[in-house]
Amino acid sequence: MVVGWIDNIRGRNLGRAVKFTEAKAHFVAAFRRNPNTPAPKVRTATVADFHEWKAEMRAYDAARLDLNLATPQQIQTRNAAVHVRKGGARIVRHAKHV
Repeated sequence: MVVGWIDNIRGRNLGRAVKFTEAKAHFVAAFRRNPNTPAPKVRTATVADFHEWKAEMRAYDAARLDLNLATPQQIQTRNAAVHVRKGGARIVRHAKHV
């Protein structure tokens, strides 16, 4: 799976698409140097940019999980489009029962 563009892996300017394993290794190394490594910057200029950014975020999150820097619940909460109350979600109205 091709992740997207990572401009600088291990000090090399690749300027090319990288695979998930390369991107994850890049983020693991970055987290080992600095646990507060920022997430990839959001890119939404084109659909392709958005897909590359999402793929990089998957590698970023996988590296955080591997190094125990975040729990799956923390990552899910951070990545959620809609945040659910502590009590959980509930269906107020369903088309089947209208």
